[in-house]
Amino acid sequence: MDIEELQTFVEVADAGGISAAALRLGVAKSIVSRRLARLEADLGVQLLSRTTRGAALTEAGLTFRDYASRVCGEIALARDTISPVGELRGRLRVAAPLSVSPTHFAPVLAEMARRHPLLQIHTCYSDHMIDLVADGYDCAIRLGFLQDSDNRSYRGRWRFGSRTS
Repeated sequence: MDIEELQTFVEVADAGGISAAALRLGVAKSIVSRRLARLEADLGVQLLSRTTRGAALTEAGLTFRDYASRVCGEIALARDTISPVGELRGRLRVAAPLSVSPTHFAPVLAEMARRHPLLQIHTCYSDHMIDLVADGYDCAIRLGFLQDSDNRSYRGRWRFGSRTS
């Protein structure tokens, strides 16, 4: 069993399915399926009950997910501890509007990727609203008019979204 298999399993468990996990991880669904099969074969137990609509954790999967998540967290912490200070690394998933992103945001993200080679930037350009948590995005850039709870329109303001807010 290797760390990629554990991380893939945790991602599938969190995303609720292989397709969603593959999208979050930025790999093909076949790779996710192979990693899960190897992990289950290594453990000798079925962790997921797969259907055409997704994947549900078995009882063993529910128990193992907590341990696997802690292991993945500890390894990420160990990597962060020994990495050079100020070095950005990992994966950043950004959703941005299709109407202006290729001309305005893409050059900025390309420069960011050039300056931080250990940072993997995955960008989805779409003018449709997305659910940051369900779709696995770290942040979204959106343009438009904002309305407050009193339904008053605020012109010219930007709205930023993130999973932590």
